[in-house]
Amino acid sequence: MERVVAPVLLIHGSDDRVVSPRQSEIMKQALERAGKNVKLVIYDGSDHSLGGPPVRARAFTEIEAFLAKSLSGSK
Repeated sequence: MERVVAPVLLIHGSDDRVVSPRQSEIMKQALERAGKNVKLVIYDGSDHSLGGPPVRARAFTEIEAFLAKSLSGSK
């Protein structure tokens, strides 16, 4: 974890059958314990591919906001 220097955004679907959403929760907790800047977004009812255009559009909006905040130096 000490090598993680950039803010981390984790996005997961609650119905992901490829990778358990719990994996993202575990990663978030580990990053927080290490004092890292991390955000986890879980989309209810969405699968591994984020379930289609509406959810993907929300994910892109989330990514855009995260990058804007991270690149501006805000926490």
